[in-house]
Amino acid sequence: MRWTRRGRARLAVVVSVGLLLITSGVAHAVSGQEWTMRTPSSLRVWDGIAHSGSLFAVVSGNTGLGTGVMTSPDGITWTEQTPADASYYRALTFGGGQFVAVGASGKAMTSPDGVTWTAQTLSDTSKNYYSVAYGAGTYVAVGGSGSISTSSDGITWTTRTSGTTSNLRGIAYGNGTFAAVGHVASGQQQVIISADGVTWSTQAAAEANGWYDIAFGDGQFVAVATNGTNRVMTSPDGVTWTARPAAADEEWRALVYGGGTWSAIAGDGISAGGAAMYSFDGITWTSSTPASGTNWRNIAFAGGIFVAVAETGEVMTAPPATLSGAPGLTVRQSLPLDATGQCAAVDDAGFAYGSGLSGGWQRSWQPWPHQGEGGFACVRALINVGGVWSIDNSAA
Repeated sequence: MRWTRRGRARLAVVVSVGLLLITSGVAHAVSGQEWTMRTPSSLRVWDGIAHSGSLFAVVSGNTGLGTGVMTSPDGITWTEQTPADASYYRALTFGGGQFVAVGASGKAMTSPDGVTWTAQTLSDTSKNYYSVAYGAGTYVAVGGSGSISTSSDGITWTTRTSGTTSNLRGIAYGNGTFAAVGHVASGQQQVIISADGVTWSTQAAAEANGWYDIAFGDGQFVAVATNGTNRVMTSPDGVTWTARPAAADEEWRALVYGGGTWSAIAGDGISAGGAAMYSFDGITWTSSTPASGTNWRNIAFAGGIFVAVAETGEVMTAPPATLSGAPGLTVRQSLPLDATGQCAAVDDAGFAYGSGLSGGWQRSWQPWPHQGEGGFACVRALINVGGVWSIDNSAA
């Protein structure tokens, strides 16, 4: 038996999972994401964004502002490119050596470099497709009324049966599993999973919300919603989901993991024009201030920078959030032993605090001040010196 993240969060006595971490009597604050506005190559309804390993690409399409593509090597300087046609492209991914975009009326286009694009057609031209992912040599596009289309090359597509009539808004691939989420439809679940993109099974979402996007990172799936009581949910496998409170009741549209940080953006909501939030573990979320109050639509991470794009044409960037403290930050952690009385099997991803480190737990007697007693626990200390994390149990 292992302690769950939720159980350990309740019982950890040394580390606070809030904005302040108290170490050696000194309060160290989380350095939130600082968003900066950038100049796009043109003002369009930017919707899908992806990174190839060397280049960001963004796609768009709208009858009023026209279809567009723009690229950037760093998320800061952008160049206009020519799309394959004038279709409305909603989503973009990179995999198998190429970009693949999907959109309205079963339209698709591919590009090896983000510059030269070729028009393609999905298997069902009666549906609008909202998201696309690549994994295990397969592209999977999802869309309205539970539509799914798959391809091994981005050119020839095959319709698949999803088992749901929900509008599938987001899809991600991780740990050998495709997981898609969507808005609720009567009598339908809002999560479906597949190992190959062909055969799908429905799963129960944590809550009956309007789930809009999903991403995989740090060993887990995380999804965000545009409505509901808890607008975040997490899962290690796509099967079992746990509801998490968002930083605010915004219409969360997209999220991504990178640099030890989860980052999410919102469209129109209670802030009347967009919001942002971040998390080190996908569980506890903190609001951040976007560079502009607008309808943010999608987000990507690469090269140490988050890049978000908006319906009204804006682009903003931010580095990952970090824990700050001078001259160095020491985070002491103490977790109860599991039933085996050993620390070797501690699943501590939820307590890495953006360090990227795992393990290093040692068995030690610890007092529980809030209970007036003590007991054996798994302890360790994370040390941050000059932005580099290490485990130093001499400080635990």
